[in-house]
Amino acid sequence: MTLEVNPKPWLNLAEADTLCAGTPHMLDAGPGYESYLWQDGSVIQSRTESDAGIYTVQVVNSYGCTGESTVWLIPCSLELIMPNAFTPNGDGRNDIFRPVLLGDVTPLRFFMQIYNKWGELIYETNDYGAGWDGTVKGSPAPSSVYVYVITFEVPGYINTTTVNPVRGSISLIR
Repeated sequence: MTLEVNPKPWLNLAEADTLCAGTPHMLDAGPGYESYLWQDGSVIQSRTESDAGIYTVQVVNSYGCTGESTVWLIPCSLELIMPNAFTPNGDGRNDIFRPVLLGDVTPLRFFMQIYNKWGELIYETNDYGAGWDGTVKGSPAPSSVYVYVITFEVPGYINTTTVNPVRGSISLIR
């Protein structure tokens, strides 16, 4: 009796497992496989991608053995915009204080706290889209400088923690 062990496919889609999104990358599973199956159902050998995401291909060789390779395209430059003042006067412009992550990025987890000049917590939220409307317990907060502390997680890119949050100040102008 002879036992024959057939080789399992070994492949790398790109030069690294993690690449910067935003620039085109050729993802190539290599020639010579019986079939190719990408995460989106396409069945081609190679493709060019630049959008952030996880790209996985499964191949089958002539022996029926399968192999898989995955590449992450992640935002390599994440910019967090923090206003330094807002005017919650109901005119529809600058009425809400909220951070903005540039690009098509939404945090998986988010937590923001606002403190007054005496260090009292006056607002907190875990809703990235909510923002602070300049009120405290339903009443307009006075014009002043307030401190924010923000923690968030963006999948595949950046994490801030309670040990290393984003901190700063915001001027409320009435």
